[in-house]
Amino acid sequence: MKDLDEETAVAVASLLSSVESLSVDEAIRRIQIEVAVAPEIQDVRREFAGRLTEISIEQSPDFHVSVKLKGSSPVPQRQWATSAGSARVEFSTGHAFTEEEFSKQLKGIRLQAQKSIPGFIGLSGYAGDNAADVRIRGGAEDAQKYQGILLKLQRAFGVKLRFKTLEVPETNAIYAIGGAVLQANNSYCTTGFTVKQTSTGAKGIITAGHCPDDLIYGNYGSREDGTLVTFPLVFKEQKNDAQADVQWHQVPSPHTPLLEAYASSTVSTRFIRAVYDAPAVRGTICFRGARSGYSCGLVTSVTHTPGNICGPTESLPCDEVWFKVEGSELACGGGDSGAAMFSGNIGYGVVKSSHSATPLPGECITLTGMPFSRVRAWGFQPN
Repeated sequence: MKDLDEETAVAVASLLSSVESLSVDEAIRRIQIEVAVAPEIQDVRREFAGRLTEISIEQSPDFHVSVKLKGSSPVPQRQWATSAGSARVEFSTGHAFTEEEFSKQLKGIRLQAQKSIPGFIGLSGYAGDNAADVRIRGGAEDAQKYQGILLKLQRAFGVKLRFKTLEVPETNAIYAIGGAVLQANNSYCTTGFTVKQTSTGAKGIITAGHCPDDLIYGNYGSREDGTLVTFPLVFKEQKNDAQADVQWHQVPSPHTPLLEAYASSTVSTRFIRAVYDAPAVRGTICFRGARSGYSCGLVTSVTHTPGNICGPTESLPCDEVWFKVEGSELACGGGDSGAAMFSGNIGYGVVKSSHSATPLPGECITLTGMPFSRVRAWGFQPN
């Protein structure tokens, strides 16, 4: 590991922490394959849009892509070839719900749980397993007290449910290139991807909608020539509801928005080749937060709700459309909101909220991302 550059080392450490008996060389190869097959995964999403339950990256017994589908029509296994190696694609059929249907089931469960379970926080869904974690405040005694209600919800909605107790819920992570610092008085956020408004062609940059409107953009004062660059962004619009937490700003002349992001380095930036709607389950996600720095984790759910922290007041229930990232090497904290989330040179979304005692690696319990599909639905494309 000592001979690896920081960026590779961080991604490799994240993968090794979750997969046993994996060599460093094999971890590097798998990370390279995962990035290489990202376009094919998007093609599969489109091909099976009416049947898709879940797409996931699997590491056992070998690296492969798992595609779970509703319906009984079989699909033969496929093989994808990349410069880093080949990846097989396994299809399984007969699953109860499509991804969209599963999200609707979770919403129904959430609405009932909010009425009947005191201390209810939110849900994390796992469509491929037809299961969900029901997150509540408290301990084992609280979970036991409401077990009967949980079983009724399980029978009513056809989803396997289990309690997960928490003492502290997630909070929104507020404290012209993705991963740069945004400041407003004593509040900090982080930049996401640069975008172009489809209807007007206007270009700008996004961050989290719950961040302040009047923001000062700043690099890390560590460019090749050592120049610290700061300038005010021009606030245009925000969308802050149960499914989106995003605002966009125009970049004043003579500055130019570029589809790049700070990653392991605060000197050089990473070119983002494409931004897709959503990541695969168990896929690698990395980001640089203004406070926590650069780290990586694995996507554990793409039907997750962080709790009652949505909307303009940050107190409304969030829908089950967010993705959750976890990992023993992951870092997150206040100030990371809005940060560009990516794997290699493929973007997937921006940071919405987090649950962490400190911004140090290994202290991040949960990181929630907004998939870029919500930005597209708002009328924007990557710039």
